[in-house]
Amino acid sequence: MRILMLSPAYPFPPDNGAKRRIKAILEGLAAQHEVTFVSIIAENPARESAHATPWQEATFRQRETAISAWLKTLLSKRFYREVKFWNPEMETFVRERLVSGEYDAVLVSFLATSRYLEHWYDLPAKNRPLLILDQHNLDEVVWQRHRRDNPNFLKRQYASLQHARVLRLQQCWFPRFDVILSVSAEDLQATRKYVRQPATRLALAPNGADTTHFSMAGPADSAKDAAVIVFGGSMDVTMNQDAVHWFLGEIFPSIEGKVPGVQFWVVGRNPPPAIQRYSQPGRVVVTGTVEDVVPYYQQADVFVVPSRMGGGTKLKTLEALALGLPVVSTGIGVQGLEVVSGKHVYIADEARDFAESVVRLLVNREQARAMGLAGRALVSEKYTWDSILKTINAVIADAGNDVRSATPGRK
Repeated sequence: MRILMLSPAYPFPPDNGAKRRIKAILEGLAAQHEVTFVSIIAENPARESAHATPWQEATFRQRETAISAWLKTLLSKRFYREVKFWNPEMETFVRERLVSGEYDAVLVSFLATSRYLEHWYDLPAKNRPLLILDQHNLDEVVWQRHRRDNPNFLKRQYASLQHARVLRLQQCWFPRFDVILSVSAEDLQATRKYVRQPATRLALAPNGADTTHFSMAGPADSAKDAAVIVFGGSMDVTMNQDAVHWFLGEIFPSIEGKVPGVQFWVVGRNPPPAIQRYSQPGRVVVTGTVEDVVPYYQQADVFVVPSRMGGGTKLKTLEALALGLPVVSTGIGVQGLEVVSGKHVYIADEARDFAESVVRLLVNREQARAMGLAGRALVSEKYTWDSILKTINAVIADAGNDVRSATPGRK
């Protein structure tokens, strides 16, 4: 199958969760199909190796900054991501490829990237490629939580605006797709109300972990001066900033009172000044951008996911579990994952319960190790990229057969 894959981000280096998913799907599809990868790129490409890729690619410069996109979306009817990741040269490139009829399928990462397919309905029905959406998370849920939970009044108002716009975008585009991939059962169920089945096939394709790179960690360094708690995530993202603020403001002081000398490490790129100011020698470490999170994660006695915002499933959670780390998370931090609290992780949504769970694992190292082993086993069984790509390839193949049989003359 010849596949055109559209992405709002170039996945090399794979330095955040979205990029790691895009990279895994790109590599998995390219192993079995002829893939042309088209993406927006914010900076010069940085490959993991100098070897040629098994796919063709075209990249187009990101023109909008976060601030300019924010201002422009206030003056337009477009959703924020539609504005931020728009490049008219990429639109021309995609339109020409669609008109050429050389692709059997188009896979879109993130709903807002659908803007590049607005000429799709200009094509004769028999020449239309299969349309596939990998939605990463359900945007309406993300913005609904921002609208409800953000402590800043102006940001809540902005979130309300974005929520209304993304609802319109979902109503317009969801029914047009032949396949929609959801990372969680919750997202899949919420998507169902927008589409008619079997015209649009819904499939569960959860996030995964590279269990080779995120291999089982040994015990945390016994020579360390203090116990270490780690949180990981891109720190230029509001939901991760909120997680750090909540943990340090309402949870960490209680832990310090019971585990003297404990440290909290914030591992993630582009921390803003409000996060950097937390840095305090011997207490809080803010690493900033790192080449590889694994060496930092492996120093954790406990990995925490104090997330109160966001949708989809958190790759940081899966990667910590793959490393065999004991994890304490909110319900949002493990949504979409088949975890059992007390076995694979501890789930706690109140600050007091969260702190007590962390202390329990810091004090009882045997329990912490048993939980880490259980988490690793779960990821190996259900959340490897290899198994997830098998599901995606099978769904695409079945949908392609159904569409061709339903459309006379369609190749």
